[in-house]
Amino acid sequence: MFKDKGIYNTINYWKENHPNINHLGISSTESQSEKYDFIFNKNGIKIGIINFNGIVVKNMPKNKKYMINTIEISKVQNCIGELKKQTDFVIVCMNLGGQTYYSPNKLQIKMVRALI
Repeated sequence: MFKDKGIYNTINYWKENHPNINHLGISSTESQSEKYDFIFNKNGIKIGIINFNGIVVKNMPKNKKYMINTIEISKVQNCIGELKKQTDFVIVCMNLGGQTYYSPNKLQIKMVRALI
């Protein structure tokens, strides 16, 4: 079940306790949700990071869909393509699994192959 309070609490925790650490994958505002990536520059090496969620969130209100970066293959592919132009490396973080499964299913394998 969708609980936006948990998202707000998580974002506020990181802002208040670790303001130098960026978070990806969740957003508290619609405009913030349009930023899917983070570019980290260390010693002249640029690393792009994106984070998406493939788990279906039950009962998510339509007006709150921006709060979680859900996987849409074309959107993720576009993000990867844009990051490749700006960085030396791209890290893609994906939450694809369920809580009681230990192996990927056919859809998850297909999605990851499409992204590679």
